[in-house]
Order: sequence, then structure tokens, then C-alpha cells
Amino acid sequence: MGTRVTFRGGLVWAMGLFLVAAVVGSLALYGDTRTLVVDGLGIVAVWMSAGVCWLAVSRVGLRHPEVTLPAAAVTSLAIGLTYLAVVVVGGRPVPLVSPADVATLLFYPLMLAALVVAVRRHVRGLASSVWLDCAVGSLGAASVLAVLLSPVLDSALTGSPSMGIVLNVAYPMLDLLLVATIAGIAALQGVRMGSRWGLLAVGLLVFAGADIVSALQRIADTYVAGTPLDAGWGVGIALMAMWVDGVARTDRPSSPETRPATGAAALAVSVAATMAGLGVLVVSSRTDLSTLAVVLATVTLLAGTARTQGAFHRLAQLVQVGARLGENLRDGDLLARLGGDEFAVLLQDTGHDQAVDVAVKLRAALAVPFDLANIALHTSASVGIALFPDDGPDLSTLLRKADIAMYKAKSSGHGQHVYSSADDADDTARLQTVQELRTALTSDQLVVHYQPKIDLDTGEVHSVEALVRWDHPTRGLLYPDAFLDLIEEAGLMHAMTLVVLGIALDQAAVWHAQGQALSVAVNLSASSLVDADLPDEVASMLAARGVSPGALQLEITEEFLMADRDRARDILTRLRRHGIQISVDDFGAGYSSLSYLRDLPIDELKLDRSFILHMVDDPRAAALVASTIALAHSLDLRMVAEGVESDIAYTEITRLGCDQAQGYYMSRPVPAADLNDWLSTRRAIERLPYIPQRLP
Repeated sequence: MGTRVTFRGGLVWAMGLFLVAAVVGSLALYGDTRTLVVDGLGIVAVWMSAGVCWLAVSRVGLRHPEVTLPAAAVTSLAIGLTYLAVVVVGGRPVPLVSPADVATLLFYPLMLAALVVAVRRHVRGLASSVWLDCAVGSLGAASVLAVLLSPVLDSALTGSPSMGIVLNVAYPMLDLLLVATIAGIAALQGVRMGSRWGLLAVGLLVFAGADIVSALQRIADTYVAGTPLDAGWGVGIALMAMWVDGVARTDRPSSPETRPATGAAALAVSVAATMAGLGVLVVSSRTDLSTLAVVLATVTLLAGTARTQGAFHRLAQLVQVGARLGENLRDGDLLARLGGDEFAVLLQDTGHDQAVDVAVKLRAALAVPFDLANIALHTSASVGIALFPDDGPDLSTLLRKADIAMYKAKSSGHGQHVYSSADDADDTARLQTVQELRTALTSDQLVVHYQPKIDLDTGEVHSVEALVRWDHPTRGLLYPDAFLDLIEEAGLMHAMTLVVLGIALDQAAVWHAQGQALSVAVNLSASSLVDADLPDEVASMLAARGVSPGALQLEITEEFLMADRDRARDILTRLRRHGIQISVDDFGAGYSSLSYLRDLPIDELKLDRSFILHMVDDPRAAALVASTIALAHSLDLRMVAEGVESDIAYTEITRLGCDQAQGYYMSRPVPAADLNDWLSTRRAIERLPYIPQRLP
């Protein structure tokens, strides 16, 4: 290992030195000597880049396409350049079509495939609006490049059709495709591609840029061999090789990171691309541009328009919220939107009790569904109250303390809260923990443990439940009750849901590749299910990993089912259309109406642990369990008992005909590696009468 590391370090340094020498030679030398030195050093540097890539492959093996594909691409390019160099050195004319073209052209599909794999590994299911941003970015960049490449394309298309013309068109079009792909990836919001992603992006842009400038110079008959432009290809390839090296040096599989923020940089790319498309159309109205450029610019604007419609829908809802709030205030009161979905209200000449009354009134007004594009949208509000002058002498202080009170209202569940000095201490700890949670979402601190579900008829395990844990850097492993409320308060639940889903589906893909047909159940909160894009996001995540939809179960609570029956039916129906299973968690724990079992697409009921814990000592609890199992079976639903913690409970629910069970008696939630060991042990004794295998 030490020899390999030393060799890699020496190769990287040599690659850099050869490129520096090539650049210096292009500036200091002249004539044929310059061409020979610059092109020779550049080709050697490209071969060294290929060596760096294949060293990376040797570290991770051939099963990592994000490493092997770029290695093959760089090698193919090196072969093509070497062939051309041998022809030139031998004094022979370079043919219009040669084997070098095959090797050089192969570089493009291999690198594009590497980009697809890299993005696919970092996407945790994106909303359609984000993919539209990606399309806008790609099309905008392509429309501008089409304008720049017009002379090249026009020159290539003159004359009778031939293989030479095809090649002359292929190179600029493939460069256009590379740049457009990079622009599209840059426009993806909510995806972090890793700290070295910039190396690959810049490397590809430098490579394509050198290719495009060279082509334009050749058309204008101004190209001179041996200039710094010739070294540009080598620099671009070297940057790509460093990205490949960085990917391979990551010991664990790359983990996609989903940012809770919307991604201002990504949005800027989308806006800039839209403006670029508009600029191309404006220019085309005054001068002749290629048809390709005009078509790409037109499609860019169409995609941008579709993207903007979603934003207008959200804005329309905020406008309705503001109007409804204003209708319930006095003429002298002031209403202002602070940003996002936060509003501030300044009440004139109002004391403690009157402020609370107004808060109750506003919350009641917002509880009435909004009609947006013939869809009923339900909202809820939390109100924090700060009083002048008791809670602060100025507006800034009052807003800060009202914000503290608002989070207190959320956490307490009361809906409104009046600030008190005791809230400060709680707020300091809350703010610190929220910031740590934001970091946890983007730094792989969230981990998933898995608890098996036992098929009671056969004793086999076909399903597991994924349960999130927070591997805190100083506080150790934290269970959900230590941070889920804060996740909800801070509006991070959707981001956390995507992270947990991604981890669980990654593991499901690993199990399926190993021949273990395990389905994974993931809990979804009511707030996560409000997002109308969720079904498409989940389907995208499954497709990105090649996991069958039937391998995923989503566990929801009765809270969501009862709060908004119409929305529940829509979301669940769309999930079921994708082939995803639906389970109702904690069934029977609270108030419920059994009518939803008839109306909504559900596959499974999970009986709340409170029934299982008491059924051993309480005949009435046992009767409820028996009747609930019979109800589920009569509706063709699967029944799962959770919280099975004793052999008596296990035996009893088996006797009553329950389908599956999970609980500490069989296994605690454990990391995937420990679960694999547990399953291996079970298989070793599968010929014996079934005895639940417990983990400590």
C-alpha cells in the first residue's frame, strides 16, 4: 500500500510538472521546436493522467463506473493523440478520417456516461421543478454555444456528404453536449456533488473550450500549433484525472447530500441560461443565426416558462395567505411578509390578552382550506408574541423574541405562545442544535439502523424497517426522540426524509445485489406528505438505484390520513401507481375512523405497541388485538405487530394469526452489517424449529 501511495504521488507531481513545462514551452519557444515540445509534453501528461485514473481503478475495482468510465475515456483520448503524433513524426500527411478519430470520439460518450453515473449517485429524488432548472441550464448553454459554433458547422456542412463532413460536425456537437451537460448539473438545486466536483466541471470546460477555440481558429485560418491553447487539452484532462483520484480515495461509497437550502447558485445558473436564450432570440431577429441556435433558445424559454409556473403557484398561495391575514386585522395594524412563509403583524395599542385573541383568530382563519387551481390546500400556523416595551425597546429585538416564541409555540403544540425570559435559555440550545442538524444533513452524520420483521408463518425475514439515528460528533448516537421535534420546527423534515430514504434505498440495492430480497420500510411524517411532488421524487430515487418499487414500503400515521382525506387519497394513490407499498403505522393509537381503510390504498396495518404490551395481562387488550387482526384480514390487509418484547407476546400473536412481528425480543434496530450477521446466523439454523434469534 505504501508503494502504491508513493507511486501515485510521484505520478501526480510528474503530470503537473510536464503540463507546466508544456505551458512554459508554448510561451518561450518558437517554430517547429515549440510544436514538438508542447505537443510531446502534452501527450506524455495525458498518458500520466490515464495512469492516475487506472491507479484509482486499482483501489476501488471495476465495479465503480464513476471511476472506470473516465479512466477508459482518458485512455481512449491518449491513444488517439498518440496515433496522430506518430503519423506526424513519421512525416506522413494526417488523413481526413483515421483510426485516431475512433479513439478520440469514444472519449465523449464515455465521459458523458461518467457524468450520468456521478449525478445518479448523488440524486435523492428531485422535484420536477429542479429537473426543469437542469433542462433550462443545459438548453441555455447549448443555444449560446450553437451561436459560437455556427461558423464551424456552416463550414463542415459545405460540400457533398462524406465521412469527413460527419466527423467535422461530430466534434463541435459533442463539445456542445459536454458543456450543456455541465451547465445542467450546475443548475440542479438540492444536490451537492462533492468537494472535488469542481475539478471535473472545470476540466471538462477547459477541454471543450480548447476544442471549440481551436475549431474556430482553423475556420478563420489563424490556428498556430504549439501555443498555450494546445496545452489546454492536457490541463483539462489532468483536472478530470484528479477528480477520478479523489472519488477513488473516498473509502466509503459516495453519499448523496441534500441541502435544505434552495441553492442560490443553482437558481442563478437557471436564470442566466434563460436570459441567454432570450438574448439569442433577440440577436436572431437582427441578424442571421443558425437554425440550431434559434431552436435551442426557443426551447430554453419554453422550459423556463414551465419552471416559472410552479413558482407562481407558490406565490399565489402566499398572496392568498396575506390577504386572509389582512382581512382579520384592524385598519391601524401593520402586516408584513418577512420571507418564505413567515409574516409579521404589528398590533397598535394591544395588550397581552388582546394579542393572544388576535393570534387565535388568525390561526382559525388560516385553518380554512385555500383554493388554488381547484385544489384545496390545508395550512396551519404557529404564532409567537412579543410585547413592547416589556420584551424589547426596538423592532429588531421584538422580532427576535417573537421568533423565539414562535418556535416555542411549535414545540408545545399550542399554536401560540407569549415570549417570557425563560424562553431565552431554551432558544440558545435550540438554535445550536438546529444548526448542528443542518450540518448533520450534509455531512453523513445521520445513520440508519434496521429492525427485521419476522413472517410468523414461516419464521423468515423478507422485510426490515429503517430507523434514523444521529451520530452526533460529541454526544454520541442519538435516538429520534432527541431531535425529530426540532427537525419539524426548523422545516428540515423534507430534507431529512430524502436523506433517510436515500440511505435506505442504497442499502436495499446492496442487499438485492447480494441476492437478499429484503424490502425496506421508511417512516414518513405528515409534514413530508404535504409535498405534492413526493411520489415523483420517490419514484425517481428508486429508478436511480435500479431498485424495484415493490422493495419499498412507506409507513404513514393516522394523523395524516385523518387531517386531509382528499390529499391523502391523491398522494397515496400516486405512490401506489408507482408500485410502492403503503403501511399505516401505530394503528389504533389515537382517534381514527375506520372508513379510511375502505377508501384509501393501503397494504398493511402496524398495530400499536401499546396493545401488544398489555395483551398478556389484559384480556380486553388481547380481544382487541384478535379483532383487529381479523379486521385487517377481512380487508385483505397485512397485519404487523410491533413492540414484541417477550416470548409470551410472540407466541400469542402467532396463535391469533398475525402476519408479521418486530420487536426487541427478536432483534433491536441495528446497523446493516450487524443485521447481515444476524441473518447469516438464522440461515445456519433454518433447518431447526424456529426460535427467534435475539440481538442484545
